[in-house]
Formats: sequence, C-alpha cells, structure tokens
Amino acid sequence: MVTRHKARLGRVLQQAVVEVLTVKDGDKLARLASDLERRVAFLVGREREALSTLRRLWPAADVLIADLQHEVTIAAEHELDLVLTVINRRARDLGLDALPSVPQPEPDEWTAKAAVMFPRRCYPGPASWADHQHLLSPEEREQWRKLVEARQEGGRTLPILAEYWADSERSVLEIVDLVEMETGQRDVELLVEHFRLLARMGLVELADR
Repeated sequence: MVTRHKARLGRVLQQAVVEVLTVKDGDKLARLASDLERRVAFLVGREREALSTLRRLWPAADVLIADLQHEVTIAAEHELDLVLTVINRRARDLGLDALPSVPQPEPDEWTAKAAVMFPRRCYPGPASWADHQHLLSPEEREQWRKLVEARQEGGRTLPILAEYWADSERSVLEIVDLVEMETGQRDVELLVEHFRLLARMGLVELADR
C-alpha cells in the first residue's frame, strides 16, 4: 500500500514539475503551487485512512500502522518540498521575489449555502434515488432532472461520491472540495441541491450551522 501510494504521489509531483517548467505567469505559478499542496494533502489523508483499515485484519498492528502513516506523511512532505523549491526557483527566473498570493473568489449564493450545510447520511452507502423520489413533488423531481441533464459530465457521479463524505462533520462546501480532489470536477450548486433534496426525502439529516 505504501509503495503504491509513493508511486502515485511521484506521478502527481512529476507532472507538476513538467507544468512548472512551462509556466510563464506568476499568478498561474502561485495557483499551481496552492493546488499542488491541496492535492498532496488529500492524497496523504486518504492513504493514512486506508492504512488505518489494516486494523480489521490485524488488531494488534497499531504501532506498525502508526509507523507506516508517519512514513507516508514524511515522504510526502519531503517530495513536496523539492517541488516547491523548483517552483520558487521558477518564480525567480520570472523576475519575482516571491510567489504572489492566490486571490480567493468572492462567495456566490451557492457557496454561501454550501458553507453552512452539514449533512449526515442516514444509511451506510448512497441511498437509492429511484426508490425514494416519489417523496418529492413533481416540480422538485423535474427541477432535479433538468439540473442533472444540464451538466455535460458529473451530473450523476458527483452526487454519489459526495454522499460518502456526509458525516455531519464536513460542510457541503468541504465535500465539494473533496469531490473535486477525487474527480477534478467542481459543482457547488449541484451538490447543494442534491443534499437539500435528500433531506426532503429523509435520506440525510441536514444541520444548518
């Protein structure tokens, strides 16, 4: 597991270096660095979680698992530092003393809603939409159908992936970020509406914080 993780991480960082060496804009370089740090943090978090599942096979392996999780974290930090060094060197080549700050977009209506919605699924896995959609009004069903069909991709897969992260601890906005890390696709409106309708059908509990 650790070896495969390191290989996967190596491919991600290698591709980043290739991109870095072709970037000629400081803002784009800063965004690349920021996105890379997010991506590496996501991969490390997923691998640490995957390693923790080894306890099901070997309950007495706590020390070994902790060592492997530490190795994964330290290896990722080391490799990321090397790539960030390349990025900073590239910034100097572009005549920059430092990377510019990455501007944060102003939150729109959907982002604001997603930030305060905390869903918790009531079932272990994704619920069957087909078996429960009769609980929605005809208008709601039609609205959802149009929303999904308006997407060229991700309309059906993103909502399913999002449900796995619904543990009441993460906001819908945080779930949007995680699904984006998994798929490369970001759709705040779709996931806000998905969880709202799941709550209407009683398939998730939705807290507003």
